Amino acid sequence: MRHAPPLQFQVGHYGLWRAVVLLLAASACAAMLAWWRLQPTPVPYAASAATVVAALVAFACAATLWRAPTLRLRWDGACWWLARAGAAEQSGTLAVAIDLGGWMLLRFMAESRPADAGWIRRVVWIALQRPGLDGQWHAVRCAVYGTRPALGPSRL
Repeated sequence: MRHAPPLQFQVGHYGLWRAVVLLLAASACAAMLAWWRLQPTPVPYAASAATVVAALVAFACAATLWRAPTLRLRWDGACWWLARAGAAEQSGTLAVAIDLGGWMLLRFMAESRPADAGWIRRVVWIALQRPGLDGQWHAVRCAVYGTRPALGPSRL
């Protein structure tokens, strides 16, 4: 079976990801507002305050997900490498969590965590979308789904 050729690309377009995050945060706030408005009796002050705090937490979580950094992913034919601007590359494995054709959510699992790559977590979730990778989209999908070369002799 053929293996995907080496590939390197930047991940920096997050339009669909940001739209979904905003939609989820707005939906959470709308549900809380609907609950508050549809109560048959006046809502106690503590419940109203808790609803406002929960809405603020929903938007705070959305704000942290909104700021996705530009990443560089590299497939060398045997291993995936992830780097953020100005930081050292980190090797690991890449798996597809969600694939919607023109949008994918990938899970990068770092092999180890050296001191100079302190920015990277053990697991990094990466949202990829076709816009921004139009010329490389097919190659990216081939590399993500392609088979990995055997590390040792076959035991057949």
